[in-house]
Amino acid sequence: MSRQRRAENSSSSSSESDRSDSSQLHLQADESADEEILQAYLGTVAVPVEELNTSWVHSTHGNRPLDAHHVQHLQRVFAETGIHKTPIENRMLAGISLSHWKEMVRALLDEGEHLKEALRRAAAGDWRIRGRFSEFRQLETLGGGRSPVLYAGQHRRAAVLALREQIASPDESLTAWPVDFFNEAKLSALGRARLQENRKPTILVDTDGDLWAKLTTLLDDESAAKRKTIFKSKSAFEQWGRRVSKLSASEAQRWYTLFRHPLKNVIDRFCQTAWGRKTMTVGAFDSAIKSRMHDRFRGILTAQLDALQSALDQKFPSIQASEVNALARLSQPFTRTELTNLFFPPGTAGKNQTRRVALQEAVFIRGKEHSSRRAGFFTYLDDMEYFTVYQYFVHNPDVSIISYAQFASLTHKVGVTAGYILHHVVTWINPRYEKPGNASKDRRNETWKEAIHRSLDAYSRQHPNWTRSDNDSRADDLENQIYMLIYRSSKHWNDSAVKPTYTTTPDQVQALLDQGKMSAADYRKRFDLGIWNELRSRVQHHLGTDPFHWEVMAFFNYHAEEEETPYETLPWTTWGRKIQESMWASNWELQGLPFLRTEQLQADLVLQGALFGAKWTYRALRQRLLAEPSEPVVLSRQKQREQMTEVRPPHLTLHLSH
Repeated sequence: MSRQRRAENSSSSSSESDRSDSSQLHLQADESADEEILQAYLGTVAVPVEELNTSWVHSTHGNRPLDAHHVQHLQRVFAETGIHKTPIENRMLAGISLSHWKEMVRALLDEGEHLKEALRRAAAGDWRIRGRFSEFRQLETLGGGRSPVLYAGQHRRAAVLALREQIASPDESLTAWPVDFFNEAKLSALGRARLQENRKPTILVDTDGDLWAKLTTLLDDESAAKRKTIFKSKSAFEQWGRRVSKLSASEAQRWYTLFRHPLKNVIDRFCQTAWGRKTMTVGAFDSAIKSRMHDRFRGILTAQLDALQSALDQKFPSIQASEVNALARLSQPFTRTELTNLFFPPGTAGKNQTRRVALQEAVFIRGKEHSSRRAGFFTYLDDMEYFTVYQYFVHNPDVSIISYAQFASLTHKVGVTAGYILHHVVTWINPRYEKPGNASKDRRNETWKEAIHRSLDAYSRQHPNWTRSDNDSRADDLENQIYMLIYRSSKHWNDSAVKPTYTTTPDQVQALLDQGKMSAADYRKRFDLGIWNELRSRVQHHLGTDPFHWEVMAFFNYHAEEEETPYETLPWTTWGRKIQESMWASNWELQGLPFLRTEQLQADLVLQGALFGAKWTYRALRQRLLAEPSEPVVLSRQKQREQMTEVRPPHLTLHLSH
């Protein structure tokens, strides 16, 4: 090869390399600018646009000149079709000093809200997307200090101000516009130039609800022909979604399916509210449509949205920031809650396939496939017990959608709470017992009898005279005695507090609470004075006075002698505290809602922890305690069935032979 040709090839290769490096640097610059903008974002507030500064200069770089023709065009569009301020793509972008921003946020604080928390939530995007303009945080004036500089939106600003001059009596909110504010100190020349391009970077989409709202807004702005092209295939939707947002290729199929499904109308309504966007998960809705239960799911959601929207419209048209968290808790039964742990156990391929096909109906409010393992209590239910409980609560004709929805709200985190209770009982019997974890499949469905037996086996290895047959007999006998004691002792509770809830209607809720107070107080008194002592004496009778087992009793009762046991250390007090801490913590937030600010109702909310916690504990215990022991002892199985039937409603009887 000649020297001249080698030089030409070298020059060509160098040129291609330069172009490649330039392209790579440009891509890196874009990514760097996006990251910079994300870090500089402060929050979104609707402000009067006339107070935004358009005559700004940073170093040698300044704002672009105003295009009069573009302003006139926008003015005609606003006059003919209206002003659309809420879509995220129509947002104005401005820079502001951090001190000035803090002054603005301080003026927007709700009662009891702290400045630090408000700043954090605003920067996290909580204020950014709203379904209606009235839902935005709004300021009538920006106050003192230097005016924020407007990076993008000066033509819309000029068009709105010109339109105001033409209207005889303009609305005060005409010139108010949602503005994304950024910390000037964190923006480089590249970041400001990127904002000036008015090409919105894909930032601040933190939840599935935010992303749904953004994609819906973008689709609404497209023509019918363009939307048809986007939904022509999954790959076409994926390409569009990845271009306008951070939608990944692996998620595209689920989003594509939901956007074409009848559930879309429900999700749209859900994501019009701040609490809906904060709690909406695509996984929950995707499970709904795969389970063939989406019609019922859609009915429950629609009914709840109607009821909640009606309450909000009547009491406070604009949701305030301090109320969003409480409303988010109310909406959790529509997505992932501990209630789902009751309805569907983790699947195991190749095992009981016929029964698991029926169990697929329960998946419609299930969250992740492994979620049921988190609830200690429900790991003790086998597949048929799960299915039986689900069938009762969902398909029983005595349970209406209203009472079902109330039930879902009232049992928030019930799995965790019941898990605490069962762990107390098992630990009392066997202080060396370890909770079943995700890694131990063999222990996940361990029964009480197995937990007792594990302790007795360990004891027998230290005492040669204690045989395996003694272990079997004592374990079966003790388990049976505990079962029957709980059944007989809870009969009064069942008749007075549980049965009325099966057909409760909204107008009967107050009466139920009044009745529940008396029943809960009566039950607690009887438990403290009678049931606990009886249970202790029965256990002592079966286990004897061996120091090992007295250690077990002392462990559960905080090493206190029976006659010296203070009231606070009795087990029901401990369980009640757990219920209020984990299951009913949300009630303290709910008391802040305007339509719950009455002394009587707040007092009722405090008592609901004990009322519904105990009700649910014994309702679930009845299901578990019907499990047939391996060797019937003390009482025959027929005798057990007869006694158990006496203390539970007929429609809760399980036919275990099926």
